[in-house]
Amino acid sequence: MKIFNIIFFGFLTSILTSTSSEASAARTLMEEGMQLTKKLLVVHSSPNPLKTSFSRKLAKHFVDGLQARFPGYYDVEELDLELNTPPRVTESTIGSVFTCDPKTPEEEAYEAVSSKLVRQLKSSDAIVISTPMQNFTVPVSLKLWIDAVTRAGQTFQFTDHGVEGLVKDRPVMVVAACGGNYFGTEYDHVVPYLKPTLSFIGVEKFFSVEASATALAGAEDSVANARVELDRHLDSFKEATRSSSN
Repeated sequence: MKIFNIIFFGFLTSILTSTSSEASAARTLMEEGMQLTKKLLVVHSSPNPLKTSFSRKLAKHFVDGLQARFPGYYDVEELDLELNTPPRVTESTIGSVFTCDPKTPEEEAYEAVSSKLVRQLKSSDAIVISTPMQNFTVPVSLKLWIDAVTRAGQTFQFTDHGVEGLVKDRPVMVVAACGGNYFGTEYDHVVPYLKPTLSFIGVEKFFSVEASATALAGAEDSVANARVELDRHLDSFKEATRSSSN
């Protein structure tokens, strides 16, 4: 440790005695080297496993691409809503959605799950959500997750100027897949639902890529195009992550 301190002190001294351009370059190298790892939360909602789920495969392609292009930058945490489906809000638990002071055992149980998911969400620096289109919208597991993390006083608050979202300064990438050709039509309630819902809790940096017709002829081309589109977002998603703060 003593040797390390001597070397590090010498390095700092050299920065101070260098020209301004040299010092600036050195400081940049130091900042890059000392940069903290960013937490990437990946939320899966398809009932199908990776082997048969196009949305899961495409999300994996995007996450793998981020890790390959920016080694060591992301610490990935995955939440599989098919395996860990949040409970639904009922008459006996709805009170816990509007207060941080649950009164009944049912409210306490729901509040515990909800608070855990809120902490997980708010501690993330970037988010990827993979979802299929089911009956023109998102799976029930994803809707239940949204219900659980949309909490007054936790992820949004009421102010004199209206509602203020509290999950700010982090990007969300939605990766969606559909067996038919319904994205962008009047039947599409996936991105048109998720974008304003996430905006309500503060998400401003929203990205989305959809793969259509995955159950029809030409599915390979649709998936390949989605991969290309995801690759195009790697740099901008990382730059959006860089500015996030918790």
